[in-house]
Amino acid sequence: MTHHVAIIGAGLAGASSARALSRAGARVTVFEKSGGTGGRLSTRRTDHGSFDHGAQYLTAHSVGFGETLAELTRAGAAGEWAPAGKDRETAWYVGVPGMSGLVKPLLHGIEVRPRCRIRAIRVERDGVRLIAEGGPVGVFDRAIVTAPAPQALDLVGELDLGFGAISEAVMAPCWAAMFAYRKRIGALPDMVRGDDASPLGWMARNGSKPGRYGAETVVVHAGAAWSADHLAEEADAVHGLLATAMAERFGDDAGDPEFGVAHRWRYARVDRPAGLPFFSGCDGRVLACGDWCLGGRAEAAFDSGQAAAQRLIEELA
Repeated sequence: MTHHVAIIGAGLAGASSARALSRAGARVTVFEKSGGTGGRLSTRRTDHGSFDHGAQYLTAHSVGFGETLAELTRAGAAGEWAPAGKDRETAWYVGVPGMSGLVKPLLHGIEVRPRCRIRAIRVERDGVRLIAEGGPVGVFDRAIVTAPAPQALDLVGELDLGFGAISEAVMAPCWAAMFAYRKRIGALPDMVRGDDASPLGWMARNGSKPGRYGAETVVVHAGAAWSADHLAEEADAVHGLLATAMAERFGDDAGDPEFGVAHRWRYARVDRPAGLPFFSGCDGRVLACGDWCLGGRAEAAFDSGQAAAQRLIEELA
């Protein structure tokens, strides 16, 4: 009998779980609150160009993730980014033509329901019932929640006392700004890494990444401490502050973009992981996983998703 597994979230952890389960013969349905896939591996497309406004690049430390990145590279969905000034020997990989391109191939052939925000989970005799904003969306044999730790806890915390330890994970926010310019800004390097207290915690020229064409587009990530201090501010105000910081650092032209917008990532970074590969409750019928389980790299999301999927594969065999 084919088991039907629901996965909440179409980021890297969700895609990793979905692919592993689908390959093992399970029927998988992925629910995603936004209109696209990728989660924090996001690409914002506008009339002024595209922006990788979430995770900027990926590295591989484990064999499994390295093999997946190699597979995605062969398929043309990933490429190595070597920005000028990069001082690491570790290869940096990006999605092509945007960061979200890394996730789409992992979900190929799998049912994904976009714009479907799951509000509640009910564990019943006949299965695990998911309830979205518009009402129930189905009953499943198992469910995996891959939302950021605070949101995952909201969904599963009352289902099983064991999920309470999810609160051990600490996540930090990040304000991101996207700027497009009429012409190349000569003073801009390919990337700059600042500190947590700076409005320019990170800056990258999108055009320096493989597969990016068109306008001069730049992404700025404010430092975590700066972002936390400005978390309650409006996006327009933050956009102005980060544009001013660009002008102060790189000249007036850098502070005068043709297009600019800010985006708040409330749960952008893992400051302290929960310490387990995944969490399981309700006699193994509901699991929770994500980068917040293991660490601050995108690879941690992949590994956590793989671990949760493997547990279900073993139990459902």
